Amino acid sequence: MRTPNQGFTLIEVLVASLVGSLILGAVFALFQQGIVFWRIQGDTLESRDNLRMGTERMSREIRSASKIRSFKSNEIVIEDSSGKQIRYYYDPAGTQLLRMSNFVSNAVVNRIDSFTVECDLESGIVRLSLEGGRAKAVPDRLETTVWVRAVGD
Repeated sequence: MRTPNQGFTLIEVLVASLVGSLILGAVFALFQQGIVFWRIQGDTLESRDNLRMGTERMSREIRSASKIRSFKSNEIVIEDSSGKQIRYYYDPAGTQLLRMSNFVSNAVVNRIDSFTVECDLESGIVRLSLEGGRAKAVPDRLETTVWVRAVGD
């Protein structure tokens, strides 16, 4: 039996230090994994939000366009009701979806990997697809279908 004046033995101190170190190491590892997961989820949400905003803006303008002037696999040119031409196109060097109007280009979506356009002029259906986050294991892809009121002359 230990008297009040006696301390811990060296073995007891070493065992307590080892157990404490193991517990602190486990807590630190869990904390670090939580931070990594939080960053990944933040990037995923930002990527999806960018894609959603881009497709919504394009859809709204294409839906209200008076004409579809031209389209390619990664570009569409429309004319609005005032006769102004609006061009949406993909810039692979800057990984951006750009909108050009009055000879001025503005980025609609940044950090995208591809933009594709499929257009059926007879039915007035335009399919838009944006893909982003290729650096991740599973990239984000957002597709939408737009029925155009007027498809051109």
